Amino acid sequence: MSTGSLTSRGDQVRPDFEFQRVLVLTDFSRGAKTALQCARAIARRFNSKLFLLHVIPSSVFRFISPNSAAETIHLAKEFADREMQMLLDEGKLSGLVEEGIVVEGQLWPTISETIRSRQIDLIAVGTHSRTSEQKMALGSFAEQIYRMTPCQILTCPPEFMASSKIEMQRILFTTDFKPHSERAASAAHSLGCGPGQQLTFLHVVEEPSGSSAQSNNNIVKEFMIKRLAKSLPKTCADQCTPLYEVRFGKPNEEILSTARQLHSDLIAIGVRAAQKAAGQLPSALAYSIVCRSNCPVLTVYQK
Repeated sequence: MSTGSLTSRGDQVRPDFEFQRVLVLTDFSRGAKTALQCARAIARRFNSKLFLLHVIPSSVFRFISPNSAAETIHLAKEFADREMQMLLDEGKLSGLVEEGIVVEGQLWPTISETIRSRQIDLIAVGTHSRTSEQKMALGSFAEQIYRMTPCQILTCPPEFMASSKIEMQRILFTTDFKPHSERAASAAHSLGCGPGQQLTFLHVVEEPSGSSAQSNNNIVKEFMIKRLAKSLPKTCADQCTPLYEVRFGKPNEEILSTARQLHSDLIAIGVRAAQKAAGQLPSALAYSIVCRSNCPVLTVYQK
């Protein structure tokens, strides 16, 4: 991934945060197709190359006799090849550069090797379809990826797909003003600055449950809005005029509520690198947002 200063050429703006090589994980389900459509929206923005990966898990064949396993693997690969080709044909019609990968193997080692060998900047994955607003689950596959992946991750709920062509026009960036938010701010600006787009910077002033503090404290809001304006990347200041929102309450609840009210197409959130130890959740707040969001969430890790 390249990051640099934002420059103009005519009325076109080159973003200072680019996703050049995007990996989309697919099992051809509804959720995976949503992740693909979201990844395509980002690819159109950055002129990215997309890699579509389907892993035929070798572990499921250990309970089948050798003769039956060979035939089953062959049929599974035939099916996957057909489904993959249909997805690639869709990409060609959109003028996107896409490469399909169908391989048998162990799930995470195969994904990890693909990230390394293709020099992936962003990985997109569909999350579990939630049966209740409060359910804290991504699905076992998405959660493993969320815990393990070393690069930025885009998580997409299946219910988000309302059309065959998703556009990221309303971006919500949430910040706590800490250093790990700076990189996410650049990503949010690169995605949300352009004709017809709306970029919103949000800070939540945390209040305990049952607090008697006045949520509409104008002095606090005014101070925080000035801080939000200062958090806009310096290279972006002349290119974008975002909206600024200050809310009071529990951060996860207010972030999700704001996203719903603004009909956001994407929530961008930054996470400290130290919180991204392999196999551990990167952030309790980020995990809560990803699990319960009605729109895609871009989790950006500080280098």
